[in-house]
Formats: sequence, C-alpha cells, structure tokens
Amino acid sequence: VAAGEVLVPDVVLEAAAGISGVVRDGGGSLDHRAIVLVREVGSEGQGLTASTDSSGRFRLTGLRAGAYEVRLVRHGGKL
Repeated sequence: VAAGEVLVPDVVLEAAAGISGVVRDGGGSLDHRAIVLVREVGSEGQGLTASTDSSGRFRLTGLRAGAYEVRLVRHGGKL
C-alpha cells in the first residue's frame, strides 16, 4: 500500500455469541482441571469444548444464537 492509499479489505462480519465463566468445585475452590462441553439443545453434534485455565476460567466463542446445554467434566471424571 502506497502512502495515502486506502486499502479496503473484503470482510464479512457474522453475529456470534459466546459463553464464559469460572468453574468451582463442590467446596467453592477454583477448578483448573475442568473441561466445559457446550452443545446446542436438540443437536446431535459434538458441540464445542474448552478447558479451564489456572484461575478456573473458560471461554467459548463463535456460537450461534440459541439455547445451549452446558456440561462440566473433570479430568479423570465428572464434577
């Protein structure tokens, strides 16, 4: 791009949603070993997964608007 020239990229933006949060164990402590499973209600697909970080936080983005089922699994078994 030359000085003073304007570059107009070809971009399409789509509306998307996300889910984020903090996972705590039964005693209220942050759980950094959880896997969060998110699947659209009524969907037969596998959905999306995210692992919690060292602070128990997770974030999933790029979800379509709709109702979702959220499940938590701990490494080695259910929470």
